[in-house]
Amino acid sequence: MSIAFYEIVKDSGMKYVPHHHDFFWESCRSSYRSCNTAIEILNKYFPPSDISREQIKHVVINEISRKEMKQYKNLDSYVVPNVFNFDAPRWEKDDFNSDFRQRLGIKENDILILQATRVVTRKAIEMAIEFVGELNSENNLEVLYNRKLYNEYKFDSDSKIYFVLAGKQEADESYFDLLKQKASDCNVNMIFAGDIVEHSRTVKDEIKCYSLWDTYVHADIVTYTSIQEGWGNQFLETVFAKLPIIVFEYPVFGTDIKPKGFDVISLGNEYELDKNNLAFVSKDKIINAAKQAIVMLTDFNKREKVVGHNFNICQKHFSYNTLEVILNGIFNWN
Repeated sequence: MSIAFYEIVKDSGMKYVPHHHDFFWESCRSSYRSCNTAIEILNKYFPPSDISREQIKHVVINEISRKEMKQYKNLDSYVVPNVFNFDAPRWEKDDFNSDFRQRLGIKENDILILQATRVVTRKAIEMAIEFVGELNSENNLEVLYNRKLYNEYKFDSDSKIYFVLAGKQEADESYFDLLKQKASDCNVNMIFAGDIVEHSRTVKDEIKCYSLWDTYVHADIVTYTSIQEGWGNQFLETVFAKLPIIVFEYPVFGTDIKPKGFDVISLGNEYELDKNNLAFVSKDKIINAAKQAIVMLTDFNKREKVVGHNFNICQKHFSYNTLEVILNGIFNWN
């Protein structure tokens, strides 16, 4: 298909704006280079470098890709980031989703920590489990007991902290087994809800399934511990939902998101792998993140200030309105 596009553009002289991601030269995609012919095709067409700049404008999804495009292909490109409709109506509790916590056995005065991504290894969910384990430690529970949460519910000795996985299980079973063992070792109440969460609200096999947006309505904090992302959909979703977020600063977060000035609970940008190839960060990072999370869970004014600050940044830099400005510039060929 790429060869066909190339030939059409060369023959017709039409203007062409290709949107690139997942380049063949990235280390995780080295298996694409299976023979000399494949290498020749990839080098010539992915993307093509012999089409006039007056005829083609390349688009990538982050600053790292923009620099690599220049390095590997000597091509200039525009960055079009992920965006979200920050003018859309807020997700709210309603008749359909009001029983989500009840379905999972979670009370209103329990704390729900949400992992809304798919369950795949690069999401490094094990780091989120370690964070929840620290939040659930005896010392931190003593701090939380008998305090009012930001939503006026009282966290008492009968309250619990739950870690809910809302995305589909797409990793091999061995990784999921390791996560379950990690949760057990860290004393984390982990619930897999991916079997009752779909892209949109539906009834499947006579079972009511919630949308991903419904899960955010019931969450108190979101964990986003990916070690590799092309950009970061869940980050924008969390900001739109006006929830605090725990972030591992993966490379694209560092180049494209962090410089905008977001207020997040950070696990840093360095990790190691244990004997099971599970990612981990220093214990100090985990302890500090748990302390910051307690503030976000119990200080309404501080929480509102943080989530409002992040929302305003996204409205300015990652909204549909911003996308319109970017695309107008790209499609202006004057």
